Amino acid sequence: MRVYLMQHARPVPKEENPAQPLSPQGVGDAEAMGSRLAAAGVCPDVLFHSPKERAKETARIVREKLGGSGRMVERDDLAPLADPGSVLADLEAASGECLVVGHLPHLARLATRLLTGGLRDEPPLVKFEQGAVLCLVRDGEVWKVAWMLTPQWAAKA
Repeated sequence: MRVYLMQHARPVPKEENPAQPLSPQGVGDAEAMGSRLAAAGVCPDVLFHSPKERAKETARIVREKLGGSGRMVERDDLAPLADPGSVLADLEAASGECLVVGHLPHLARLATRLLTGGLRDEPPLVKFEQGAVLCLVRDGEVWKVAWMLTPQWAAKA
């Protein structure tokens, strides 16, 4: 079982557009990341994303680059300040690959809970950046870091 945790790509500033859709750089980063993930054989069964425009756009672009596979599911519990407990429970119960597109600090807290067996979510064990993807692999009851890819490295590949 693999889980891919992705922080949304770079949005436009809130002052420019309060909905904060992706910036042109964010669109490019999401496209590069999606292409790199496709080349690596990533094929999630489901893509969870928050209702915020920047996460929804990131998930849509990545899904397109992955060949349009995977069911898109919008989740209110992926908001930046949401408790990661319900997402954690769903990931623990899942049998296929999942891509989660969300925000900080939620993603960092979710990753920390997964990696500590639910013992804690602060301080974060992983430092995310916009457009980066962390791959976690479940080995029995334990989650382990397989790799992390930033947009800068995805664009070079």
